Amino acid sequence: MSEKKIMSISNKDLKEMKSKPKIEDVISECFGGEMKEIALDFVDYLRTNKMSPTVISITSWKSSCKGKVICYVNFDKGKLLIIPHLNHLNTYRETAEKEELGSVLQNNLFRCEDCNYCMKKYPDCEPGRTITILGKQFNNICNGRAPVGIYNPCEEDVVHIKRLLDLEKNARKESKSQSIYFANYNDS
Repeated sequence: MSEKKIMSISNKDLKEMKSKPKIEDVISECFGGEMKEIALDFVDYLRTNKMSPTVISITSWKSSCKGKVICYVNFDKGKLLIIPHLNHLNTYRETAEKEELGSVLQNNLFRCEDCNYCMKKYPDCEPGRTITILGKQFNNICNGRAPVGIYNPCEEDVVHIKRLLDLEKNARKESKSQSIYFANYNDS
């Protein structure tokens, strides 16, 4: 199945399919070279660590831990996007800082761009919100989605994402409190 054919499948068609497309098959059709290897390696990591991706649309998969989303894997038009949901980041903040994991988050923020994406849900959105990630404050972050999305991550980014997901998974296992669905990364 070609990328064009894959991308032409509607969400309605997806719901009616007897067998859902495997993320590995879609990756193989959409990517080549190093990005294909990185994406397949990341999916293998998710499966190995019991966070198997579940299809939610033809270009989007979610992985869960303790019944809550831990990350999304999206792709379209040759771009891979990983959106981590690190709801317990403050729990492992010291480790993340010591291992210098913050840059992959801090360098990949969804900035408010007056895109109208969240204006419908958050009429007072402008100019976005202020968040803190590992002690560093960031302004003008989009209100309508998770604060971080890593487009076309390099191998080093994926190593950091995997480590952050490992820390998040452990924090969720140890936490007695219910994790929140939408990660805000605030330290305060």
